[in-house]
Amino acid sequence: MLLAATAATCGQASGQISGRPVAQPYFDYDWHARFDNCRWPPVYWGFDPFAVWDDDCDEETGECRTGFIAHRPNDWYVAADFIPLTYDPYYDVELARFGPTGPTALSTSDLDQEFDSGMRITIGRTIGSCYQLEASYQGSYSWADAVAVVDPAPGVLSSFLTGFTAGAGTSASTSIFTAMQTAEFNARAWLDLPPGPFDVSVLLGVRHMNIDENFSFTFDGTTDSDALVQTENELWGVQLGIDFKWLVHPRAYVDFDAKGAMCNNDLSASVRDGAAAPRFAFDDKTAFVGDLVLTLNWQIAPSWSIRAGYQAIFLTGLALGPDNMVANRDLLTAGPVQLDDRREAVFHGPVLGVMWAR
Repeated sequence: MLLAATAATCGQASGQISGRPVAQPYFDYDWHARFDNCRWPPVYWGFDPFAVWDDDCDEETGECRTGFIAHRPNDWYVAADFIPLTYDPYYDVELARFGPTGPTALSTSDLDQEFDSGMRITIGRTIGSCYQLEASYQGSYSWADAVAVVDPAPGVLSSFLTGFTAGAGTSASTSIFTAMQTAEFNARAWLDLPPGPFDVSVLLGVRHMNIDENFSFTFDGTTDSDALVQTENELWGVQLGIDFKWLVHPRAYVDFDAKGAMCNNDLSASVRDGAAAPRFAFDDKTAFVGDLVLTLNWQIAPSWSIRAGYQAIFLTGLALGPDNMVANRDLLTAGPVQLDDRREAVFHGPVLGVMWAR
């Protein structure tokens, strides 16, 4: 219904001839003509979406074409973006102390998930001038880190698995591995706006995200521990979005794309300690995904553009490793696995890409 609601208004602008207002700024006409109702006729070979008119323009020869007009695709388009992302989870679990009440020796905040390289590939098709169908894949990301601490006075280190009682520990270590990928299929529809430098489209689509995490903790002391938690988050959902484009130069426009998805998270966790057999838990959770991308796009040729910007993906309703390692060794080794699926996380990083459009 969201797409159908725009059909009547959008269709008015899809085939306008010279002399009529053009609502979309990236379709047929040059920069200054978008502010007038009186349109110049097309150039000698047809509508020219790439022409920048001089003051003295010889329309018959086309000699006035001195540059390009940043435009939206009218047929196929393919975009490839290099997007290194960093991972910011919202957890801070204290794992070891120097003594029962001493300062923190080791926590999850000591783990540092730096930037990992990844790509986003988008393939789209414009239909009837007012609509687009596009598929996008972004991945495959993985972050890993490990940190250890050695007690300078052996016999003092204590573990959170024993409630930080005196554990005569000599060392403690932790590691984490996180993997993420996402895919989308969307339909876009343009809104019919007054002539000007703005282009707006709405989006309806489906989204899938996969976030897996392995978290381990090892403690050498009176009671040794070698615990491992593995969590999986499979998100499937429907998303809505809106895209704003602002033409700031005949060859450049600012693009802000915002999408939000409500997903079902089919999540699971496995927990084990030492050589014991792993135990499992499964659940479903409503999760939310917000995806924001801001880029500056520069058209370097009639069909080619480059862009740079920033992306941030916000998630809620996740099961992450550290929150599902029970802070009680008896429960960890023999008790039921209880899923903690209330965590939040952010993936964010710079965008550098290229787009080909016909």
